[in-house]
This record gives sequence, C-alpha cells and structure tokens, in this order.
Amino acid sequence: MCVVIGIQLPFFPLWLEAKGLDAGMIGLVLAAPMVVRLFSIPVLTRLADRQQAVRGTIITASVLAAVATTALGFTRDGIAILLVFTLASIPFTPVMPLAEAYALRGLAQVGRAYGPVRLWGSAAFIAGSLGAGWIIDSIAPGNLRVLQALPGVKAFLGDFTTLGAPVAWLLLKIYAARAVLLLVVLLSLRNRLSLGYYAALLAVFGDALLSLYLLITGYGGWAGSLLNLVIALAIFIRLFGLNSEFAVNHLRIMVKPDPGARSPLDFYQRGQQYRKRGMWAMAVAQWRKAVGLAPQVPGYYKQLGIGYAQIKQFDRSLRALEEANRQAPDDSQIDEIITVVRRQSETQSLLKQR
Repeated sequence: MCVVIGIQLPFFPLWLEAKGLDAGMIGLVLAAPMVVRLFSIPVLTRLADRQQAVRGTIITASVLAAVATTALGFTRDGIAILLVFTLASIPFTPVMPLAEAYALRGLAQVGRAYGPVRLWGSAAFIAGSLGAGWIIDSIAPGNLRVLQALPGVKAFLGDFTTLGAPVAWLLLKIYAARAVLLLVVLLSLRNRLSLGYYAALLAVFGDALLSLYLLITGYGGWAGSLLNLVIALAIFIRLFGLNSEFAVNHLRIMVKPDPGARSPLDFYQRGQQYRKRGMWAMAVAQWRKAVGLAPQVPGYYKQLGIGYAQIKQFDRSLRALEEANRQAPDDSQIDEIITVVRRQSETQSLLKQR
C-alpha cells in the first residue's frame, strides 16, 4: 500500500493537469480526501472495531477503493473526476489506519516492535515514488519502440506500437473491467458463495475467449495469449473439481455472544432477534451472557430455559427455569413451561433407552 501511495502523491496532480483541469479544480480534487477522512475514518474504524472485523473491513475497503479508482481512470470532466475521487476516498482513507491497527495487533502476538515494520513501509513509499518516476521518464513516447525491441516483450504484449488510439483505449477498458470482474469472482469464491461459483465459470470461459481473440487478431503477443489461455483452461478444470463444495451454500457461525452488545439488555434483545430467525443456539449464547451480567433478572433465566429446551438441552433448561421460578414465584407461566420441558426430557430419555 505504501508503494501505491508513493506513486499517487507525486504523480496524481500531473495526471489531473494532463486531463485539462486548472489549478483551482486540481486543488479541490486534492482536498477532497482531507475532508472525507474527517467522517469516513471515525465511522468505518468504529464499525470495524465493534464488529471485530478489522481484516474483513480492510479487504472490503481495498476492493471498493480499487473499483472506484479504476472508474476514475475513465473519467474526463473535472466535476466527474472530483465526484468519483471523493467516492473513492471514502473506502480508501480508513485503510491505512486499519492496516496499522491490524499490524500492531499481529506484532504484539509475536512480540515484535512496530517501528522496524513501519520503516519498511516508508522505504516502500520512497521506492514507489522514485521507481515510478524512472519508469515514466524511461518509457517516453519516443522510447516505446526501444521497449518493444526488448527480448520477449513483443511475444507477450504484441506489437502495441501499431495499435490505433481507439483500439488501445478499448483494450484498456477491457483489461480494467476484466481485473475488476476477476477480483469480485475471487472474493466470492473465497466466501464459498454458490453464485460466485457459476460466475467464476462464466468469467474464466469469457477470459479464455478473450485470450483466443487477442491471439487471432494479433492485438496480444502469441506467448502471452497462449499462456493466459492455458491458465484459464486450468482454472476452468479446477473449478469443475470444486463443484461439490458449492452444491449447497452452508453458513457456519461461531456460537458466541455478539461483540457489539454491551449491556445485559443488549444481549437479551440480540437473543430475541436470533430467536425470531430460528437461530436458537445463538440466542442461548446471548441470553447466557445477559444472565451472567444481570443474574437478578428472572426474565433472562426464563428465556434461557426456553432456549435450552429448543436445542434439546433439557437439564440446563430446567435449571434455568427453576432459578427463574425461584426469583419470580408469581409467574404461573414458568410453572407451565417447566411441566412441558420435563415431559420433553422424559420422552427423550425413553427414546434413548429404546
């Protein structure tokens, strides 16, 4: 990430100037992230902390920022650039603070200091700035043919010096769309989404057709097109081997109290929400936490007892209900529930004996 920032900071204003923006508009565009970060960083970092999903937030924000930045490359009007860059800044600005927090947490677990790691980030920033400047200076329009003459370049990239501007612009859009599509498919496969599996089959098949088209038309180098075609076919075959893993979209959830809840009432209400969705094990986890924080509330024991009965843990259910009955002897409904649970427990015992 430090390399990317090292490239963006010095060269992004030059890109804006090449797009025809005047000094005033360039200043507005460059100021947009400074304004956005006042809101996006507190909100998104707080959300990531409450959900204990720092890593997932970093990945999601990075993907969204990459997609928005790709769209920025196809904008030409000054107002459009300002709007798209502002939208891209919303997910991009929290990435660095979240990455630093994630690194600090990981380094603390292995007993390492953050300073040396951050030093390498600064070195990457400098390398990105100097390296990008050297590449841009070396590949001037007059030196494209020199680059083309290097061994293997033409075989992999094709004779790009002969491409007309419309063709080159179209290929650039195709490759940008291809990169975004493959990234989305990769994330969906990583999360075992069934829709992602079928989308991956279509994407890889389309990518193979694109490689074949570039090979036939000569827009791409023969070696690069063939290599990409072979890789696409290999991935296609591999995806067929994963068919059984995507036949049913299973969702595994760790049964534990919600990290976002704070008070006993919060956990009780979270349990009610899980109960309405039929997720009784998750509901029990919330009600257990509520009972632990507020053991003097009979209603929490009552719901905990009902939840235990739903997941067939009748002994625990009866203990929770008896405690609720002890604290609220006037609640006749608890006696009725205890009677029902005892019958269910006896029935289960008879079935086990058979």
